[in-house]
Amino acid sequence: MRRVAIIGYGAIGRSLAEGLRELGGYAVAVLLAPGSRSRERVAEDRRLWASPPVRQAEERARPASRSTQDGPAGVGTGPSGPPRHDEAGGNDLLRIAEGVDDLRAFAPDLVVEAAGPEAIRRHGADCLGLGVPLLLSSVGALGDDALRASLVAAADRNRTRLYLPSGALAGLDYVRAARGGADLRVRYESRKPPAAWADELARLGLPARPDAPVALFEGHARDAAARYPANLNVAATLALAGPGFEDTEVAVVVDAEAAGNTHSVTVESAFGTLRLAVANRPSPDNPKTSWIVSRSLLAAIEQHFATVVFL
Repeated sequence: MRRVAIIGYGAIGRSLAEGLRELGGYAVAVLLAPGSRSRERVAEDRRLWASPPVRQAEERARPASRSTQDGPAGVGTGPSGPPRHDEAGGNDLLRIAEGVDDLRAFAPDLVVEAAGPEAIRRHGADCLGLGVPLLLSSVGALGDDALRASLVAAADRNRTRLYLPSGALAGLDYVRAARGGADLRVRYESRKPPAAWADELARLGLPARPDAPVALFEGHARDAAARYPANLNVAATLALAGPGFEDTEVAVVVDAEAAGNTHSVTVESAFGTLRLAVANRPSPDNPKTSWIVSRSLLAAIEQHFATVVFL
Protein backbone atom coordinates (compact mmCIF):
# COMPACT_ATOMS: atom_id res chain seq x y z
CA MET A 1 0.00 0.00 0.00
CA ARG A 2 1.43 3.35 -1.07
CA ARG A 3 0.86 6.15 1.43
CA VAL A 4 0.37 9.75 0.36
CA ALA A 5 -0.35 12.70 2.63
CA ILE A 6 -2.15 15.73 1.18
CA ILE A 7 -2.11 19.15 2.85
CA GLY A 8 -5.52 20.67 2.17
CA TYR A 9 -8.70 19.34 0.59
CA GLY A 10 -9.92 22.15 -1.63
CA ALA A 11 -10.45 21.88 -5.39
CA ILE A 12 -6.93 20.58 -6.09
CA GLY A 13 -6.53 18.34 -3.06
CA ARG A 14 -9.92 16.70 -3.44
CA SER A 15 -9.45 16.09 -7.16
CA LEU A 16 -6.02 14.62 -6.47
CA ALA A 17 -7.40 12.27 -3.82
CA GLU A 18 -10.07 11.11 -6.23
CA GLY A 19 -7.40 10.40 -8.83
CA LEU A 20 -5.47 8.28 -6.32
CA ARG A 21 -8.66 6.42 -5.40
CA GLU A 22 -9.26 5.62 -9.07
CA LEU A 23 -5.71 4.32 -9.48
CA GLY A 24 -6.03 2.04 -6.47
CA GLY A 25 -3.36 0.86 -4.10
CA TYR A 26 -3.12 4.14 -2.18
CA ALA A 27 -3.92 5.20 1.35
CA VAL A 28 -4.33 8.96 1.87
CA ALA A 29 -4.11 11.14 4.95
CA VAL A 30 -5.37 14.73 4.62
CA LEU A 31 -3.79 17.33 6.90
CA LEU A 32 -6.51 19.78 7.97
CA ALA A 33 -6.94 22.38 10.67
CA PRO A 34 -9.46 21.48 13.42
CA GLY A 35 -12.13 23.91 12.19
CA SER A 36 -11.64 23.40 8.46
CA ARG A 37 -14.80 23.12 6.37
CA SER A 38 -12.98 20.55 4.26
CA ARG A 39 -13.39 18.01 7.04
CA GLU A 40 -16.98 17.48 5.88
CA ARG A 41 -15.77 16.79 2.33
CA VAL A 42 -13.36 14.14 3.58
CA ALA A 43 -16.16 12.52 5.59
CA GLU A 44 -18.35 12.44 2.48
CA ASP A 45 -15.60 10.97 0.29
CA ARG A 46 -14.60 8.23 2.73
CA ARG A 47 -17.69 6.31 1.66
CA LEU A 48 -16.36 6.23 -1.91
CA TRP A 49 -13.07 4.77 -0.74
CA ALA A 50 -14.89 1.81 0.78
CA SER A 51 -15.81 0.54 -2.72
CA PRO A 52 -13.25 -0.42 -5.39
CA PRO A 53 -13.30 1.89 -8.44
CA VAL A 54 -13.70 0.58 -11.99
CA ARG A 55 -9.97 0.57 -12.71
CA GLN A 56 -9.27 -1.66 -9.71
CA ALA A 57 -11.99 -4.07 -10.79
CA GLU A 58 -10.47 -4.25 -14.28
CA GLU A 59 -7.01 -4.92 -12.84
CA ARG A 60 -8.34 -7.75 -10.66
CA ALA A 61 -9.78 -9.45 -13.75
CA ARG A 62 -6.35 -9.57 -15.42
CA PRO A 63 -3.90 -12.42 -14.81
CA ALA A 64 -1.20 -11.52 -12.31
CA SER A 65 2.16 -10.68 -13.86
CA ARG A 66 5.61 -10.58 -12.41
CA SER A 67 5.67 -6.79 -12.63
CA THR A 68 2.56 -6.49 -10.45
CA GLN A 69 3.81 -9.10 -8.01
CA ASP A 70 7.36 -7.90 -7.53
CA GLY A 71 7.07 -4.11 -7.70
CA PRO A 72 5.84 -1.15 -9.75
CA ALA A 73 4.14 -2.23 -12.94
CA GLY A 74 5.99 0.26 -15.14
CA VAL A 75 5.66 3.82 -16.24
CA GLY A 76 3.04 5.65 -14.20
CA THR A 77 1.06 2.57 -13.12
CA GLY A 78 -0.02 1.63 -9.64
CA PRO A 79 -0.14 -1.84 -8.11
CA SER A 80 -3.02 -4.09 -9.14
CA GLY A 81 -5.53 -5.87 -6.97
CA PRO A 82 -8.41 -4.87 -4.70
CA PRO A 83 -8.10 -2.20 -2.06
CA ARG A 84 -6.49 -3.72 0.99
CA HIS A 85 -7.16 -3.07 4.63
CA ASP A 86 -4.75 -0.38 5.65
CA GLU A 87 -2.10 -1.63 8.02
CA ALA A 88 -2.75 1.32 10.35
CA GLY A 89 -6.24 0.07 11.13
CA GLY A 90 -9.25 -1.16 9.19
CA ASN A 91 -10.43 -0.07 5.76
CA ASP A 92 -9.40 3.50 6.56
CA LEU A 93 -7.89 4.41 3.20
CA LEU A 94 -8.88 8.09 3.49
CA ARG A 95 -8.39 9.76 6.84
CA ILE A 96 -7.85 13.15 8.45
CA ALA A 97 -4.56 14.08 10.10
CA GLU A 98 -4.75 16.73 12.82
CA GLY A 99 -1.07 17.67 12.67
CA VAL A 100 2.40 16.56 11.70
CA ASP A 101 2.46 14.05 14.58
CA ASP A 102 -0.51 12.29 12.96
CA LEU A 103 1.37 12.29 9.66
CA ARG A 104 4.37 10.75 11.37
CA ALA A 105 2.16 7.95 12.69
CA PHE A 106 0.66 7.52 9.20
CA ALA A 107 4.22 7.17 7.80
CA PRO A 108 3.66 8.61 4.29
CA ASP A 109 5.93 7.87 1.36
CA LEU A 110 5.29 11.37 0.02
CA VAL A 111 3.59 14.61 1.16
CA VAL A 112 1.72 16.84 -1.31
CA GLU A 113 0.90 20.48 -0.57
CA ALA A 114 -2.42 21.59 -2.09
CA ALA A 115 -3.47 24.37 0.26
CA GLY A 116 -1.66 27.56 -0.72
CA PRO A 117 1.51 29.46 0.26
CA GLU A 118 0.61 29.84 3.92
CA ALA A 119 0.37 26.06 4.29
CA ILE A 120 3.93 25.76 3.01
CA ARG A 121 5.16 28.28 5.58
CA ARG A 122 3.29 26.53 8.37
CA HIS A 123 3.94 22.88 7.54
CA GLY A 124 6.63 22.64 4.87
CA ALA A 125 9.74 22.25 7.01
CA ASP A 126 7.98 19.91 9.46
CA CYS A 127 6.82 17.65 6.64
CA LEU A 128 10.33 17.51 5.22
CA GLY A 129 11.40 16.59 8.74
CA LEU A 130 9.59 13.30 8.23
CA GLY A 131 12.34 12.39 5.80
CA VAL A 132 10.05 12.07 2.77
CA PRO A 133 9.74 14.26 -0.35
CA LEU A 134 7.42 17.26 -0.38
CA LEU A 135 5.57 17.93 -3.65
CA LEU A 136 4.48 21.57 -3.91
CA SER A 137 1.43 22.84 -5.74
CA SER A 138 1.90 26.49 -4.65
CA VAL A 139 5.30 27.03 -6.25
CA GLY A 140 4.72 30.79 -6.21
CA ALA A 141 5.57 30.75 -2.49
CA LEU A 142 9.18 30.03 -3.42
CA GLY A 143 9.52 33.59 -4.67
CA ASP A 144 10.29 34.26 -1.00
CA ASP A 145 14.03 33.58 -0.90
CA ALA A 146 14.09 33.03 2.87
CA LEU A 147 11.28 30.48 2.72
CA ARG A 148 12.88 28.68 -0.20
CA ALA A 149 16.26 28.54 1.57
CA SER A 150 14.66 27.18 4.75
CA LEU A 151 12.87 24.43 2.83
CA VAL A 152 16.00 23.46 0.91
CA ALA A 153 17.95 23.36 4.18
CA ALA A 154 15.27 21.16 5.77
CA ALA A 155 15.33 18.81 2.79
CA ASP A 156 19.12 18.57 2.95
CA ARG A 157 19.10 17.91 6.69
CA ASN A 158 16.62 15.10 6.32
CA ARG A 159 18.13 13.68 3.12
CA THR A 160 15.00 14.18 1.06
CA ARG A 161 13.79 16.44 -1.74
CA LEU A 162 11.40 19.17 -2.82
CA TYR A 163 9.39 18.26 -5.92
CA LEU A 164 8.14 21.04 -8.21
CA PRO A 165 5.54 19.85 -10.75
CA SER A 166 4.87 21.35 -14.16
CA GLY A 167 1.36 22.20 -12.96
CA ALA A 168 -0.61 24.12 -15.57
CA LEU A 169 2.37 24.45 -17.92
CA ALA A 170 4.20 22.45 -20.57
CA GLY A 171 7.76 22.68 -21.91
CA LEU A 172 9.71 22.87 -18.65
CA ASP A 173 12.13 20.24 -19.93
CA TYR A 174 13.15 22.65 -22.71
CA VAL A 175 13.49 25.56 -20.29
CA ARG A 176 15.78 23.55 -18.01
CA ALA A 177 17.88 22.43 -20.97
CA ALA A 178 18.24 25.98 -22.29
CA ARG A 179 18.98 27.70 -18.96
CA GLY A 180 22.72 27.66 -19.55
CA GLY A 181 22.48 29.05 -23.07
CA ALA A 182 23.87 32.42 -24.08
CA ASP A 183 21.41 35.31 -24.50
CA LEU A 184 18.64 33.40 -22.71
CA ARG A 185 15.33 35.23 -22.58
CA VAL A 186 12.13 33.83 -21.03
CA ARG A 187 8.79 35.58 -21.30
CA TYR A 188 5.49 34.36 -19.84
CA GLU A 189 1.96 35.69 -20.31
CA SER A 190 -1.02 34.61 -18.21
CA ARG A 191 -4.36 35.36 -19.87
CA LYS A 192 -7.46 34.29 -17.95
CA PRO A 193 -11.20 35.06 -17.96
CA PRO A 194 -12.53 37.62 -15.47
CA ALA A 195 -13.87 34.92 -13.12
CA ALA A 196 -10.29 33.96 -12.29
CA TRP A 197 -9.53 37.52 -11.14
CA ALA A 198 -12.89 38.56 -9.68
CA ASP A 199 -11.45 39.65 -6.31
CA GLU A 200 -8.62 41.65 -7.90
CA LEU A 201 -10.94 43.39 -10.35
CA ALA A 202 -13.23 44.38 -7.48
CA ARG A 203 -10.25 45.62 -5.44
CA LEU A 204 -9.15 47.82 -8.34
CA GLY A 205 -12.67 49.15 -8.88
CA LEU A 206 -12.88 47.62 -12.36
CA PRO A 207 -15.96 46.04 -13.96
CA ALA A 208 -16.54 42.38 -13.20
CA ARG A 209 -16.42 41.73 -16.96
CA PRO A 210 -14.24 44.32 -18.71
CA ASP A 211 -15.12 45.17 -22.31
CA ALA A 212 -11.47 44.98 -23.36
CA PRO A 213 -8.45 43.03 -22.08
CA VAL A 214 -6.96 44.50 -18.89
CA ALA A 215 -3.25 44.25 -18.12
CA LEU A 216 -2.99 43.65 -14.37
CA PHE A 217 0.78 43.28 -14.28
CA GLU A 218 3.90 43.70 -16.40
CA GLY A 219 7.32 43.07 -14.90
CA HIS A 220 9.55 40.27 -13.66
CA ALA A 221 8.62 37.07 -11.88
CA ARG A 222 9.86 38.25 -8.47
CA ASP A 223 7.30 41.04 -8.26
CA ALA A 224 4.62 38.88 -9.87
CA ALA A 225 5.07 36.13 -7.27
CA ALA A 226 5.04 38.68 -4.43
CA ARG A 227 1.89 40.40 -5.70
CA TYR A 228 -0.07 37.28 -6.65
CA PRO A 229 1.49 34.32 -4.78
CA ALA A 230 -1.63 32.18 -5.10
CA ASN A 231 -2.27 32.90 -8.79
CA LEU A 232 1.08 32.81 -10.54
CA ASN A 233 2.62 29.47 -9.72
CA VAL A 234 3.50 29.02 -13.39
CA ALA A 235 5.64 32.18 -13.42
CA ALA A 236 7.57 31.01 -10.35
CA THR A 237 8.06 27.54 -11.81
CA LEU A 238 9.41 29.02 -15.04
CA ALA A 239 11.77 31.29 -13.12
CA LEU A 240 13.14 28.45 -11.00
CA ALA A 241 13.55 26.17 -14.02
CA GLY A 242 15.07 28.93 -16.12
CA PRO A 243 17.02 32.17 -15.61
CA GLY A 244 15.69 33.15 -12.17
CA PHE A 245 13.02 35.49 -10.86
CA GLU A 246 14.58 38.79 -11.95
CA ASP A 247 15.24 37.59 -15.50
CA THR A 248 11.86 36.00 -16.22
CA GLU A 249 9.46 38.46 -17.82
CA VAL A 250 5.79 38.20 -16.82
CA ALA A 251 2.56 39.72 -18.10
CA VAL A 252 -0.84 39.14 -16.49
CA VAL A 253 -3.95 39.88 -18.58
CA VAL A 254 -7.66 39.59 -17.83
CA ASP A 255 -9.52 38.82 -21.04
CA ALA A 256 -13.23 38.06 -21.29
CA GLU A 257 -12.55 36.34 -24.63
CA ALA A 258 -9.79 34.09 -23.28
CA ALA A 259 -10.15 30.45 -24.25
CA GLY A 260 -9.78 29.19 -20.71
CA ASN A 261 -6.74 29.78 -18.50
CA THR A 262 -4.13 30.49 -21.18
CA HIS A 263 -0.38 30.34 -20.62
CA SER A 264 1.99 31.56 -23.34
CA VAL A 265 5.73 31.06 -23.08
CA THR A 266 8.57 32.25 -25.30
CA VAL A 267 12.12 31.02 -24.70
CA GLU A 268 14.98 32.33 -26.81
CA SER A 269 18.64 31.37 -26.49
CA ALA A 270 21.68 30.33 -28.50
CA PHE A 271 20.13 26.86 -28.70
CA GLY A 272 16.99 27.99 -30.50
CA THR A 273 13.48 29.28 -29.82
CA LEU A 274 10.48 27.79 -28.10
CA ARG A 275 7.00 29.26 -28.42
CA LEU A 276 4.07 27.50 -26.85
CA ALA A 277 0.56 28.26 -25.68
CA VAL A 278 -1.53 26.15 -23.35
CA ALA A 279 -5.26 26.80 -22.96
CA ASN A 280 -6.46 24.95 -19.86
CA ARG A 281 -10.02 24.57 -18.72
CA PRO A 282 -10.61 26.16 -15.31
CA SER A 283 -11.29 23.83 -12.40
CA PRO A 284 -15.06 23.30 -11.99
CA ASP A 285 -14.65 24.11 -8.29
CA ASN A 286 -12.19 27.02 -8.50
CA PRO A 287 -11.89 29.18 -11.65
CA LYS A 288 -8.57 30.60 -10.42
CA THR A 289 -6.79 27.32 -11.02
CA SER A 290 -6.53 25.11 -14.09
CA TRP A 291 -8.26 21.74 -14.01
CA ILE A 292 -5.08 20.04 -15.22
CA VAL A 293 -3.12 20.99 -12.08
CA SER A 294 -4.43 18.12 -9.97
CA ARG A 295 -3.63 15.72 -12.80
CA SER A 296 -0.10 17.11 -12.96
CA LEU A 297 0.30 16.34 -9.26
CA LEU A 298 -1.11 12.88 -9.85
CA ALA A 299 1.38 12.29 -12.66
CA ALA A 300 4.22 13.46 -10.40
CA ILE A 301 3.13 10.99 -7.71
CA GLU A 302 3.07 8.18 -10.25
CA GLN A 303 6.57 9.16 -11.36
CA HIS A 304 7.77 9.09 -7.75
CA PHE A 305 6.81 5.41 -7.53
CA ALA A 306 7.56 4.41 -11.13
CA THR A 307 10.41 2.20 -12.34
CA VAL A 308 10.84 4.26 -15.52
CA VAL A 309 10.98 8.01 -14.90
CA PHE A 310 10.61 10.84 -17.41
CA LEU A 311 12.97 13.76 -16.76
